[in-house]
Amino acid sequence: MADESLLGYYQAHTINPVPIALDDDRAWRVHCAKRANLYRHLGVPVGLVRGRRVVEFGCNSGENALVLAAQGARLTLVEPHAEVLPRLHELFDRFGLHDRVDAVANTDIAGFADPGPFDVVLAEGFLNCLDDRDAALAKLCGLLRAGGVGVVSFDDRYGHLLEVVRQLLYRAACRFAGIEDPRAQSGLSLAERLFAEEFAALAASRPFCAWWEDVLNNPFVAARYFWSYAQVVDLVDRAGCAVLSTSPRWSLVDHYRWYKALEPTRARHERLLADWSRAFGFFLTGRPPAAEAPAATLEAVAGAAQLVEQVSAYTWAPGAPRPRVAGALAAWCARAGADLARFAEELATVLEALESADAEALVAAWHGAGFLRGLWGAPYHYVSFERTA
Repeated sequence: MADESLLGYYQAHTINPVPIALDDDRAWRVHCAKRANLYRHLGVPVGLVRGRRVVEFGCNSGENALVLAAQGARLTLVEPHAEVLPRLHELFDRFGLHDRVDAVANTDIAGFADPGPFDVVLAEGFLNCLDDRDAALAKLCGLLRAGGVGVVSFDDRYGHLLEVVRQLLYRAACRFAGIEDPRAQSGLSLAERLFAEEFAALAASRPFCAWWEDVLNNPFVAARYFWSYAQVVDLVDRAGCAVLSTSPRWSLVDHYRWYKALEPTRARHERLLADWSRAFGFFLTGRPPAAEAPAATLEAVAGAAQLVEQVSAYTWAPGAPRPRVAGALAAWCARAGADLARFAEELATVLEALESADAEALVAAWHGAGFLRGLWGAPYHYVSFERTA
């Protein structure tokens, strides 16, 4: 792999994965409203940061940190990509909020030397792609004061199934069509033929070409880099922290429970993960599961993980066996309601079209999967947690 890190990929191809324009008052208000809604999902109203010491890792050019500065937070901003720092300083100067910035460090998590403690620790969009991601998450937890709150995001292994399927279809179609460089204009045109219609129906915060660069051509959108809630919750638990909430919200762990019903953190985390198995259909399809849907079996979960591995292998290693929807995953989908049954059936048909080795047949198969095309899964997740020990 030519790019040794996600940062290296972005630098090599001059990519800003989520460009955020703040060119007028309306754009600023919308951005603030979206960020405030995220923090509400995570059980951390944005106004609570006033006067608090906040560190954000991977802050990019600072658009999200700017919202916290406007709420009165004291910011330490950590960004290894030096090329974005001029825009960061320009934005904070333009909004008159540079006095809210205590420090800007051009480094990564491993190189960050301030021991804290901090009231809030943030890391969005990159953590699961690090080689030392477990140690990095443990360090983030350790920077929090007792009662402090951390927020991280990650690419979910199971929620990413449809993202990697789209990536596979695109890159396979490029191979079949003789497009040697998928990042060329001819590749973008093919991607638009495949996916532009369904992408236009999303309330996306970035243009199609940015998604094309950041997903369809990104070697770090691959099985080996994905995380799961089971892994993240275990790491948070072992670091002396307790999960507060998630976005999207999918767990009922605190619903219908009186606040005086205290329980150990580990027991609460076990109930959280039991809810996860009941919400498994949501991760695969992005749609709430049917009320009567059975919880995912361990075999079905393992089958989904195997399918993601197969899809990534076929995408990045031509000659790998064709991925198949089979075994326990297919059987569970058939029992879990009409939506999941159709999801599995159409996915199997689309993957079978790979046998044709023909780009037009692949485009036709995808366009014929009317239900599947409208689904995006639940690929990207936020978790908030509190330092309890």
